[in-house]
Amino acid sequence: MNEERVNFGIVMRTAFSLIPLLFGLPTPAMVLCAYNISMSYMVCGPITAVASSLCTVCLSMVLCGFFGAAGQLQGLYIGLQAVLCAAACIYAVRKKSGFYTGMRLAAAAYLLPSCADLYFSAKKAGESIADFLTKQPLELMKSQLHALCAQVGTGTESVDALLSVITKFTVMIIPSVLIISSTVIGYIVMWCVCAPLRKTPMRVPHSFAMIRTPKTVVLLLAAALGAAALSDNSTVTYAAVNVAMIFSAVCFFGGMSIADYYMRRVIHSTVLRVIIHFIIYILSAALSGVTLYVNIFTVYILLGAVGAFVNLRRLPDNLYGEDAASEEESALNEREGQ
Repeated sequence: MNEERVNFGIVMRTAFSLIPLLFGLPTPAMVLCAYNISMSYMVCGPITAVASSLCTVCLSMVLCGFFGAAGQLQGLYIGLQAVLCAAACIYAVRKKSGFYTGMRLAAAAYLLPSCADLYFSAKKAGESIADFLTKQPLELMKSQLHALCAQVGTGTESVDALLSVITKFTVMIIPSVLIISSTVIGYIVMWCVCAPLRKTPMRVPHSFAMIRTPKTVVLLLAAALGAAALSDNSTVTYAAVNVAMIFSAVCFFGGMSIADYYMRRVIHSTVLRVIIHFIIYILSAALSGVTLYVNIFTVYILLGAVGAFVNLRRLPDNLYGEDAASEEESALNEREGQ
């Protein structure tokens, strides 16, 4: 670490990190602030990191405070998320506990303030967390579908029945959605912090292309799906569906990692690969109107599940032996993020 010099630059860096708030994007602002705090510690030291943390909380409250007292509270939660996520990443890097330890800690650091924010916001509105999250979007969907039925001259009974099923399922999977989204954000924060450290003694080895679904996850996913389908107990079904959602997400990212592994052979730009993945998702969403069972999400989940038992990254290299595959995996690890 360099000699610490706490100056006005800390405020400027924090202010730039919070610019996404002005466009209604709290999550990108939180990620940038967590990165800023973490780099303040890595480059300068703990005093600078503490000063950066205080600036993050204060400035986020000030910026969100323009929307009223409720905005100030929202700004406090955003600042706390950034500080806690940064602390998790710093701990993982300094203790050399591994990328996924940092990711899990950052995910928990994001999830806990999020749950507190949801709880108090729902309580203030006099609603449950489920109603607070789903009521307005589902009401909007209902009004749009009823308007469509009125235009084509059909009844709304089937629409109401469908919305009832959607509402029940949406409310059921709220816990798993919160956990999955927090894990994704934890991964993004940890990746952003580790990327600049690749060529330093503090580097944390990791490559998205090397993610592999654990076999136990696939087995537990099959068990959860079986329990959800066969159980008559609502509590068991509720738990099984959420477990299945979480493990399906693990398999999905495992399958996406395999696709990214082969994509890196011809496309070395991270930005270009992200754009291609996005285009694939858009096309898949368009095709889902034809069939819900054949889409990129199903394909990636199945690919990730198969990849847990078969090393799909080495199949084309069998002609050259496993050494060639191992060398390529090492090269991809070194090229991560380039």
